[in-house]
Amino acid sequence: MLLPPWPTVSAILVRRLMDSTLPDVVLVPTRCHHLRPDVMLLGHVALTQLVFLLREPARLLLARTLTATPAIMTGTKAKRSMHNLLEVLQEAVRRQRNVSDQKRRDDLKGGFKRLRSALPTDRKLSYAELLKYAVQYIMDLIATRDQLKAELETTKDELNAYRLRYANEAQGWARPDAGIVPGSF
Repeated sequence: MLLPPWPTVSAILVRRLMDSTLPDVVLVPTRCHHLRPDVMLLGHVALTQLVFLLREPARLLLARTLTATPAIMTGTKAKRSMHNLLEVLQEAVRRQRNVSDQKRRDDLKGGFKRLRSALPTDRKLSYAELLKYAVQYIMDLIATRDQLKAELETTKDELNAYRLRYANEAQGWARPDAGIVPGSF
């Protein structure tokens, strides 16, 4: 049994889903090579052959809508059903956006909390003040590190000079022509 295609409704739905730039929704249509009576068609694309890669809540909403949709529909009923399916998908996408936005906000809040705990201050700072303080603190740490590196190099040079002088004196004590022999005092 051949099912009637719904070019206007299917074209709108598939175009909206295909043009979606949402990272959470991926639509993979496959061509329908054989038609079965239990397959609802969207133009040339069978709805049962569309793969929606959604998070679990959206997948459940989509499954509820698909199971509530009769297999063969025509006219206004079909358009209404497709409109309902589109609304369910849009609601699922909206929920996913809200969840991802909340996760992003939580990550930012956690990052600022870790930054605040790493800085030596007990004051309550706004995010902007905290970032300015962190930049200043890092610049101070870099300046201190550079100063300590310079002091270390100076100390190494002094140590090498002492070692060289000690080595020269040790060689001078051991030479017989030096004039001073150890133990001659």
